[in-house]
Amino acid sequence: MRKAHFLSSIFLSLASAQESTISLPINNTAPIEAAVVDPTFPAFAFEEASFYSYFGNTSSATEFSLNLLSNVVNRTNGSTVIRVGGTSLDQSHYNSSLKNFIHYPKGQVGAPIPKGVAFGPKFFSAFHAIPFAKYIFDIPFFHNNKNNSIEWTKAGYKAIGADRIAAFELGNEVDHYSSKIRKSWDPSTYVTEWANWTSTISSALGLPPDAKIWDACTYSAEASGNSPPPGGPWTVPQAFTSGNLSTYKSRISTVSLHYYQALHEQSGNLSSLLLNHTFTKERMSNFSSAVEFLNKQDPPIPLDLAEVGPAIDLPKDAGDISGVFSAALWLSDMLLHGMNIGIRRINYQQILGGELSLWQPSEARGKEARVDPKYYGLIFAADFVGKEKGVKVKEVDVGHGMGERLSAYAAWSGEGELLRVAVVNLEEWNNSTGSARRPNVTVEFSAPEGAQKMEVRKLESTTGAQDDKEEDISYAGVTYTFANNGKGEQKKGDGVERIAVKDGKVKVVVKASEAVMISNAN
Repeated sequence: MRKAHFLSSIFLSLASAQESTISLPINNTAPIEAAVVDPTFPAFAFEEASFYSYFGNTSSATEFSLNLLSNVVNRTNGSTVIRVGGTSLDQSHYNSSLKNFIHYPKGQVGAPIPKGVAFGPKFFSAFHAIPFAKYIFDIPFFHNNKNNSIEWTKAGYKAIGADRIAAFELGNEVDHYSSKIRKSWDPSTYVTEWANWTSTISSALGLPPDAKIWDACTYSAEASGNSPPPGGPWTVPQAFTSGNLSTYKSRISTVSLHYYQALHEQSGNLSSLLLNHTFTKERMSNFSSAVEFLNKQDPPIPLDLAEVGPAIDLPKDAGDISGVFSAALWLSDMLLHGMNIGIRRINYQQILGGELSLWQPSEARGKEARVDPKYYGLIFAADFVGKEKGVKVKEVDVGHGMGERLSAYAAWSGEGELLRVAVVNLEEWNNSTGSARRPNVTVEFSAPEGAQKMEVRKLESTTGAQDDKEEDISYAGVTYTFANNGKGEQKKGDGVERIAVKDGKVKVVVKASEAVMISNAN
């Protein structure tokens, strides 16, 4: 009996590990509902107090950071829009007499998000380190010091240059303001003050009061699920209707929201919080409704996620979910899902010495200079967008009850020709011993018309989901590290697997904790 039971267990184990094949329903021409992707979609954001450390503090840190930016931007159209701002700017002030670029008050030195900081004129020099970037320029709003904010904006506008400012952003996560600063605070009060400030600042810059250069909303609650809840008053539709923001549509360039997938009040682990496509879609469902609402405006208003990360105030029982390879897989999936639901741009947040960052430009707060695994998510997304004009994207139904751990997306050219297919296998796999069995799934779909061969590029890690080593992770065989100054080192041939099209079909094996990019070799 014991022997039979043992053999039966082996048989069942082997059977469950067998490769399954999934047919993806992908059209050779773009469906009408496919979303058009902005070429600057995969973008960056920097906490204001951290920005100088990335691009203005030392030449070596700037070169390292520029290389990593360029790796992403050069995969698309060669330009990017960077948001510089956050709490460290909103709860601080400008000092035109300051000799240093920044001054920290007592008790705030070394804080990842310091408050009460003074920024001086030298700070703006960091904006010139990135020749191919335009900026979302944040303006302090929290302390209600309009004159100082006007002074800050005029100095930045002159120093950076009007042609380098993509948009102005007033405040940061205004839904978390309280009546401690203002006598009352609700969406209607916010809109009234926003309208007053934006008109006054535009006029101070010599622009028309309704200059179309302003981000609106800058909420966190639309995604955060904490106070106030997404169903409460701080939503995009509420701002435009009961808040009367629709009156000022002519000056709104975009609506800007923030998103962190895992929050401190949530319990879970890698598999439930990051490696879970169903959870990602649920968490981002408010954005889908916001996009739908904004598309009905005349003219339509784009939605950006100007500050994004995998986790904020990490769940107590989650362990490190931000600094491992899983976060790269999550980011790849989340970015492509964001394209699919019609978000115009997603800016990933960087904080010096924080858990969020895609890379550390220098040693800070006990963390060494390095490239974080999450960085590859931006590389993967940029490759998916590509350089073609008018690229359209749609999520592909994987069926078979596998939607929680497997996602797929297709990209077409502006003319409707199938360009690429991305598949992300979110099943958690770890191999610290070198002998762990690795599940996989085979996906197949109809090849683009006339295609004879397809190219496959893999986002992979040596030891799987919890791998955090720079040298273990690669995309298309290229590894990005501090040692190679962020330029990348080709470690696996040319990093491209070429497969033949058979009977008009493409078949590709996708291993657990791996993502693949499939494109036409012709």
